[in-house]
Amino acid sequence: QQDTLPEAMTMLQATAEANNLSALASAQELYNDEMGKKVGGDHGYLNETELTSHHAQCCELAEKEFNSTRKIGGPELSKTYLDKLEKYMEDQLQQYIKINESKNIFKSARTP
Repeated sequence: QQDTLPEAMTMLQATAEANNLSALASAQELYNDEMGKKVGGDHGYLNETELTSHHAQCCELAEKEFNSTRKIGGPELSKTYLDKLEKYMEDQLQQYIKINESKNIFKSARTP
């Protein structure tokens, strides 16, 4: 158990963080929805070029979604959440690559 209390925030700071978190969550959801349209469970294998191209398009859509959402807290706060979005999408790409590779029947059908 920690003996320290969380840092106190003003109502404006708390609202700004909540506002940016909401924009982040919306952008992450959009990214996942769009990626799922080509890489989801019901879809077949994509070659690496198609996958990275689709990822780039989804990133662009998610970043536009984030940037077009009205936020308070200034550009510095918004930039920290945009950075979190970019890291999230790169981390998710690694998961989508694994999912996609598991669908590669040619790779799994190779004989020794």
